[in-house]
Amino acid sequence: MKKVVVVCIILLIIFLLIALFLPDFLGIVKAKNPSYRSFNFQVGRKEALIDFREQDLNKILPDGSHPWIIKTGDIINLVAAPFIKNGRIWLAARDILILGSKYSSTIHWDSEARKVTMVFQKGTTNETKIGITIGEKVVERNEKKIILDAAPFIRNDRVFIPVSFLTEVMGAREIIYIGETGSVIATWVEGI
Repeated sequence: MKKVVVVCIILLIIFLLIALFLPDFLGIVKAKNPSYRSFNFQVGRKEALIDFREQDLNKILPDGSHPWIIKTGDIINLVAAPFIKNGRIWLAARDILILGSKYSSTIHWDSEARKVTMVFQKGTTNETKIGITIGEKVVERNEKKIILDAAPFIRNDRVFIPVSFLTEVMGAREIIYIGETGSVIATWVEGI
């Protein structure tokens, strides 16, 4: 019985050492100022919910960590209800500006080129420029070309883009679709 206890203690110590030092050994960097955002909406509804949380680096808790600032439950009215077409969920391009709400963001429509340009400005030097051309799967993000799984189109005077745009262009970590309720949850993790 004592041998089993000793082996369990040794294994526990090995496990703790691996858990403590393996991330550094593998070059995994811990977040300096992590923040999490989620964008939640339902197909066919014009409301969305945005959750946001980040660490307050100006305050230090007794254990040396930083407290979380949580801004949750902001209900936003979308310009158009998302819908499903050809097995894909579509979202109005203008509603993407909601996701950049912590930045200064603008949108411009060029009717001759049939192109939407969105600009997200963070600070004075960090700018993200996204160009979407109607009928083309290729989207430009800061001069880099990204291929979408479906081409944007116009419906009821609105430009619609596939929801995969959120991961492929806007950097969402994941998109979850719950078919029973038609709910979509897109999440971002920054600072990691």
